[in-house]
This record gives sequence, C-alpha cells and structure tokens, in this order.
Amino acid sequence: MLIEFTWAITSVNTTSNTMIVEYLPTDGEASSLNMPIPYLGQSIDDHVKKYAPVTRWRDATQNFATVAVGTQGSAITDMQLLTPAEKARGLRASYLRAEVDSINAVRWNTMSDQEKSNWTAYRQALLDVPQQPGFPDNIVWPTIPV
Repeated sequence: MLIEFTWAITSVNTTSNTMIVEYLPTDGEASSLNMPIPYLGQSIDDHVKKYAPVTRWRDATQNFATVAVGTQGSAITDMQLLTPAEKARGLRASYLRAEVDSINAVRWNTMSDQEKSNWTAYRQALLDVPQQPGFPDNIVWPTIPV
C-alpha cells in the first residue's frame, strides 16, 4: 500500500537525540511521531519515510497498552532495513558520541599534548571510516587511545 504524505519536523531534543515529525497524509488527518534523529550521512527523507507506516498503524489502532514511566527492558532488533553503509555509519556515530564527544572541557584541559593529539587522530580516523577502500563490508576500526 502506497502512502502519500507531506511531513515537517516540529521539535528536536538533542539530549535524547529524538525529534517529533508531523505527517500529513493526503487521505487522512495529521499524525505526529517521536523518532530518533537520523545519523550523520543518513538521508532525512529516507529516515522519515521509514517511520511513515507507524503513523498509519497508530491511526488504525485505537486500543493502546498502558505504559509506565521508568519501565525498562531489552530487545534484539532486526537491522535488515538498514544498508551495510547505514549500519556502519550508525556504529561510527555511536563510537563518536560515547568515546570522543563525551570528553568534557575539564578532562580535555588536563590531558597532555600527546593525549590530545591521540584523541584528535582517533576522532578523525572514525570520521574517515566511510573513505576506507573496503567500506562498508570490510572496515578496519581505529583503536581507541589509552
């Protein structure tokens, strides 16, 4: 079933890395959906299109479960919808966020020039991953500085 719609990002939360997108299908009412912000290099159009069917499901289903704040769990997700390049870029983005961008100014200022140079080189090596000859199927991930 084809769904024709227009969309607009109505808010962005950089703390949770989520955004709210309002969908306006040509054959129905507007629906808003909270979704992850796409990774650097992902097409925003393609990212938003992946979530469009969810808005239709939400419109068609009136009986939702009751959920409580603080509920936790774990899951295994099927990432077959992502191309190998999208998967690799997502992994690279998670490395950047968790290992490099988490270095705060206080910690940075206590590092030696050599340590700063090592972290700068590591960050650049992560950014250069898509330029590797074997990308995305054969990636040599850089080693985190110690």
